[in-house]
Amino acid sequence: MRCSRQLSLVLFAAMGFIFSISTARAAITADGNVEPTTDPNTWTSSTDCRIGDIADGSLIVDGDSDLKSHGGDIGVSGAAKGVVTVSGSGSTWTTNYLNVGLFSNGLLNIKDGGAVSNNSVCEIGYGPGQVKGTVTVDGNGSSFTTGQLWVGDQGSGTLSITHRGNVTSSGCTIGRSGGFLTYPAATGVITVDGYGSQWTVTGTGFDMGITVGSAGNGILNITHGGTVSSHMDYIGNGSSLDPIQPILGIGVVTVDGVLSKWTDSFLYVGNYGRGTLNITNGASVTTTYLSYIGYEDGSKGTVLVDGYSRWTNGALHIGGQGNNLLTKGQGALSITGGGYVKATSLYIETNSILSIDVGENSWLNVSGETGIISNYGTIRVIAGANAIAGKNYYPISATGWTWNTEGKYQAIGGTWWRSPLYERFTASSVVTAASGEEVTLNLYNQQRMLATDSKVGGTGWTVGASFLASDVSKSLKVTASVIDQIALTSLEKCLAGTNDIVLGGWTFTTDTGYTAGDPAYLSFLVGDSYSRDDLRVWHLVGTTWSQYDAADLTCNDGYASFTVTGFSGYAITAVPEPGMITLLAVAGIALAAFARRKMK
Repeated sequence: MRCSRQLSLVLFAAMGFIFSISTARAAITADGNVEPTTDPNTWTSSTDCRIGDIADGSLIVDGDSDLKSHGGDIGVSGAAKGVVTVSGSGSTWTTNYLNVGLFSNGLLNIKDGGAVSNNSVCEIGYGPGQVKGTVTVDGNGSSFTTGQLWVGDQGSGTLSITHRGNVTSSGCTIGRSGGFLTYPAATGVITVDGYGSQWTVTGTGFDMGITVGSAGNGILNITHGGTVSSHMDYIGNGSSLDPIQPILGIGVVTVDGVLSKWTDSFLYVGNYGRGTLNITNGASVTTTYLSYIGYEDGSKGTVLVDGYSRWTNGALHIGGQGNNLLTKGQGALSITGGGYVKATSLYIETNSILSIDVGENSWLNVSGETGIISNYGTIRVIAGANAIAGKNYYPISATGWTWNTEGKYQAIGGTWWRSPLYERFTASSVVTAASGEEVTLNLYNQQRMLATDSKVGGTGWTVGASFLASDVSKSLKVTASVIDQIALTSLEKCLAGTNDIVLGGWTFTTDTGYTAGDPAYLSFLVGDSYSRDDLRVWHLVGTTWSQYDAADLTCNDGYASFTVTGFSGYAITAVPEPGMITLLAVAGIALAAFARRKMK
């Protein structure tokens, strides 16, 4: 009996202890500078709160707690830092407006099933200068619901959606300077990463979609199976075309990896700004009604569809409106590495280009409705080093193709036979040579060469070059030579402080058979261990190396290929695989130990 009573007392005490822990965990706790200073458990929907106002402050909402406020400012002024964490299923914060990084650094963590609901605008990284605002939505069931999102509004803002986190907003601007020239360019970054991570933009009107780079710098990354859905979107959107001091937005969107997906209705890549869209490594983008690449005057838009990725469109316009050829919007679409683009109609405007690398059977399909391709710019079909010599490729199909005489049609590394019904591109044979050996091509029937540095003690590097086909017999003499030690040493100085290694470096000389400004396609043999994301391209002019903007860079069958419009020197570098870095480190340690032994 006595044992039974003692056991009951122990159980009762244990239950009380567990209850006290549960109660403590359920409390909303504040630390440091949090206003108002009253217990945040007593705040209501009329309370305006500040976390990190004049000094550091933090607030934790967990254990199935519900925080309410009228508005919230996280990181308000000076050097103060504000941090709010909403954690655990059932833990919520409901507010009417929200600023994360107002005039100092602010951080909002939503994790492990926590939820934040904001009824109007949320600004992440508002103040100019070094102000940083960061929001993370991490974990299955974690959610953030808001009205408009401004990520990087004068300052620097970051939103990360990971591990099945979910965000819903009525609209969003990433990198928003607001047109204030006295402020440094705003920078905003949104990342939607991992299968099940999702961002939904519900607005359907003008300026109610996603704008990436609005008179500022914006970046959107959709990776590893993340998904985004929206309606009317702009990549690179400026607020002025003042010829003296234009305010141009710079936007970059990357949709990368199998199951990574972006769906919208209208898309403008380059709208009074500079816009870039990369769809890579099996990702997909679907634009239901209309896509413009380089829309308004002064704009430039670039789209790459690479690595068996897919872009499905309604009507597709490459190049924009305007009658002035000097300011008319310019667009470029490159389909490489087995990429697939589908549209109901295609219009290519003056100063704009469609380019297709046939090596992995990249394909443009224009069908449905009119199925018309109307070309007033340039259509370019390319065979790089990995294309099979003599093979016929069919990179374009259209149900209503009209061959406008105003447009240009270029074949590089092969010949192109066209008719109103279908087209056929035949990859050229290849002339092989040693490094430094001159070869002669007749560009009427042979447009490809391959040089290798195979001599004893040589680099082992290989490079291919594909040239523009001629309609008549035309001789071209070309020599590809491995870069000399002086140029290599100069390049290695540019790589100082990085782990990059040089995978290939070549200089090229040509005779009058090549006209500067004409396109050529270079293919560096880099091996199967690298992808496009690993590589950097360098250009040598005189004795100076600089990074080369190879917008159409693709890496397939061990070759890294890209277009150039002039010859001098080019090189490819990359960060080696982790295993190689370890081997290099071990070798370095061994050499150091050997040197110490020699000194002794």
